[in-house]
Amino acid sequence: MFLRTSTRSAPWYGIASEHKWHGRVQVAETVVRHLADFFEVDLTLPKGWRMSGD
Repeated sequence: MFLRTSTRSAPWYGIASEHKWHGRVQVAETVVRHLADFFEVDLTLPKGWRMSGD
C-alpha cells in the first residue's frame, strides 16, 4: 500500500515512538526539514544543539 501511494510530492514516513510527545517531535522535525529543503533554507543549529533524529 505504501509503495503505491507514496510519491515524490507526497511521501509517506514511518514514525516509530513509544510516547505520543516523542512521535509529535519527530513529525515536526520531518516537516521542518522538508520545508527547509523546498525553500532552500539553511537550518544550521547553534553549537551544542541537535535534532532528535541526528
